[in-house]
Amino acid sequence: MEKYYKENDKHEIVFKSYGDLSAWKNEQEKHNGWTNYATWRVMLEMVENMGEHLTESEVQFATIYDLSEYIKADCEDLLENDATEYTNGLVKYYALAFVSDVNWYEIAENMATDYQKLVPKN
Repeated sequence: MEKYYKENDKHEIVFKSYGDLSAWKNEQEKHNGWTNYATWRVMLEMVENMGEHLTESEVQFATIYDLSEYIKADCEDLLENDATEYTNGLVKYYALAFVSDVNWYEIAENMATDYQKLVPKN
């Protein structure tokens, strides 16, 4: 039996195996169900309505990977081209570093599930 104590918590969680403990810890590291904070935040702030707009435009992609590359390019383009003189430079590079942690495929997979016309063969 593997035991795990959450920091600053007096509750004990007992797992049947190390594999169960590992799976639980991996799930805890996710952010609101997404791979990480960057993926969740980009989905929330930059991508949330993109599927609706693409569907209305009747855009389709051959694969989820193609959709993920489109989403990534669109977000990076937004950061690159919409930077003002004030944000151009250090702030822009921090933003681009932040989005480098995004799981673009996970976002595209979620979008393809919600908007099935985007990737018809999915």
